[in-house]
Amino acid sequence: MEELELLPWDKELRHCNLKRGDLVLMKSGHHAIVTNVRHEPFTESNFTEWAYELPPYVDVFYCDGAEPGSCNVTRVEKIISASR
Repeated sequence: MEELELLPWDKELRHCNLKRGDLVLMKSGHHAIVTNVRHEPFTESNFTEWAYELPPYVDVFYCDGAEPGSCNVTRVEKIISASR
């Protein structure tokens, strides 16, 4: 049976499949390790219907340059090795 690829961000389900410690390939071609997944907290005062469509941000540590960074989860191309 063929194994299905786990997408970093499931657009239809609005679900982030990234976890802390995952090794990922960025769309820029760099390899990185996810150090944190940040979901924006919503309160009644700043919540709107489109809030469900916002993907989270991830903090990463780039393996190539040994430096930290952060970006929107949509900048992650694929999960290479999941830490599950």
